[in-house]
Amino acid sequence: MHTVSGASAISWPLTTTAAASLTAANVQAMTSAQAATLNSADLNAMSAAAFGAMSAVQIKAVTASALAGLSQTQAKNLTTTEIAALTASETGALTTDEIAALSTAQVGALNAAGLTAPQIGALSSAQTQALTTAQLNALSASAIPGLKAASLTATQIASLSTATVGALTTAEIAALSTAQVASLNAAELTAIDVGAFSTTQTQALKAAQLNSLSSSALSGLKAGSLTSAQVAALPTATLAGLATAQVAALTTSAVAALTKTEAASLSAGAAAAMT
Repeated sequence: MHTVSGASAISWPLTTTAAASLTAANVQAMTSAQAATLNSADLNAMSAAAFGAMSAVQIKAVTASALAGLSQTQAKNLTTTEIAALTASETGALTTDEIAALSTAQVGALNAAGLTAPQIGALSSAQTQALTTAQLNALSASAIPGLKAASLTATQIASLSTATVGALTTAEIAALSTAQVASLNAAELTAIDVGAFSTTQTQALKAAQLNSLSSSALSGLKAGSLTSAQVAALPTATLAGLATAQVAALTTSAVAALTKTEAASLSAGAAAAMT
């Protein structure tokens, strides 16, 4: 039997009644070994003040199963310091209800490497927008499919690594707004499947973005969705990279926007496809 100093001696392991009587001072005197004996009932019985007094070291000592049993009310009482102290496995053990109960400040402190697709999917738009660049790029490939890409800000989109962008699903790509599409940089456009863009999304691409496309990205472009203004802004090198089928898909107005120099840059097969 071990005791923690305070108003009265407390025996360990705790009963839920004893857990409910813990003061902040009691908690601050708690050893890591004692913290490891806490179960979810104990944690939920603690007052907000006592629970919030737990140190990062103590939180790390709590088992993942105990943390997974936190009530939504107690999850809300986690300090950002406590949340940041959670290991990847402890973070991954949090339930979707617990994740959904977190404030945006708490979300911004999560160990993103431990988040799962269901947990990411449980985040609201506000919570998703609270994720930092480091957190977004720390997400595992298996977690990214749960991301509500449509909720990301243009700034977040622009800060995504090529690995993160490349892991976006077709559905996530289709959910991007025109503003989000317009914020993609050259590296991201190379990593993303531009062929998954809708007509509206394709038409949101700026001239600089179109001109930055790699040959592999260009091959997936839905050329038939391009506006005449977009086509007119394409340099001859980009036009020359279009496949015959892509040139054939250009609209009449887009073809009419080509200058003689641009038309001359097309391959013979591509030029013939326009006639």
